Parts: sequence; C-alpha cells; structure tokens
Amino acid sequence: MKDITFYFVPEVATDYLTGEKVEVLRPKIPIRFLTKNRKVMNPLDCLFDTGADRILLPGVWGEALGLNVKKGKEGKTAGIDNVPIATYTHKITFFVGSYKITTEADFAYENTIPLLGRFGFMDKFEKIEFNENKRYVKLFYS
Repeated sequence: MKDITFYFVPEVATDYLTGEKVEVLRPKIPIRFLTKNRKVMNPLDCLFDTGADRILLPGVWGEALGLNVKKGKEGKTAGIDNVPIATYTHKITFFVGSYKITTEADFAYENTIPLLGRFGFMDKFEKIEFNENKRYVKLFYS
C-alpha cells in the first residue's frame, strides 16, 4: 500500500471572540486538477474537511477547468450556518501526488473555500490517518 503525507498549513485567521489576528494550522491538500483540454493544472490547496459530505469547489474553479458549471446537475447544500446554496455537480479528474482520482464534485458560486469531503474524496482511499497532535493527514492507497 502506498501513502502520501500532508502537513497542516499555517494561515492567518480572525479570533471571533477578540477580533485579533491569529495563526491557525489547517489540514490542506494540494490537488492538481485535469482540465477539459486534458492539461494538468498547478496544485491548488483544498481543505481536508471531515465534516463535509462531498467535494465542494468554488464555481470559478469549475470555469478554470473548462466546465460550463451551470450545465451540471443542479442541487443544494448547506454549511454550518445552514443557509442553502445552489450547487452544480460535474465529473472531474484530479491527482493527489501521483494518485489519480475520477469522481463527482459539486461547484458553487457562493463558496470560496475548496472542501474535500467524505464522498468523492475520502472514500477513494483505503485508509486515512489524521493526527491532530503531529499536524498531518496521511492518505493510503493501492
């Protein structure tokens, strides 16, 4: 079994209690998407989100892949605030390291944070090791 490890990435965030800027470490995974023209894009960081059911990507990312985003299968999703947003589902292909994945992803214009969720991403791996203390995600595949 092969594996690939990703270490958490530092980002600046706002502490909602104090309003101060703080550094937060987030589990991000660089993904290289395959465009409709069969070109592999430069890596784009996506948030590894165990609370997300599906892959949810910004609508503008779909356009960059050469998709006519609004021609996808229409749906809706809601986040923590439970406000529904329109989604458009497309079949996509991407690489995690050298591991190639073809799956479905939802695109939404109201979404700006690319999320890698349980169905379509996490379920494509044989095993996932998430270590909060050592700040890494390790993905295992054949």
